[in-house]
Amino acid sequence: MNKLVLPQTKTIGEWSYLGIQKHFQKMLSHEAAVLQDRDPEQLHQMRIGMR
Repeated sequence: MNKLVLPQTKTIGEWSYLGIQKHFQKMLSHEAAVLQDRDPEQLHQMRIGMR
């Protein structure tokens, strides 16, 4: 996963973008484990990232 680069944020739109980007990356970090279908906790964590 790439490190998040924080620009000089000034608008609510930019803050929203950063929040969505952070949680989307978090969700994707569980993808491989979910596809293995061995631990339901990984699916749970992926769903939390989508909230």
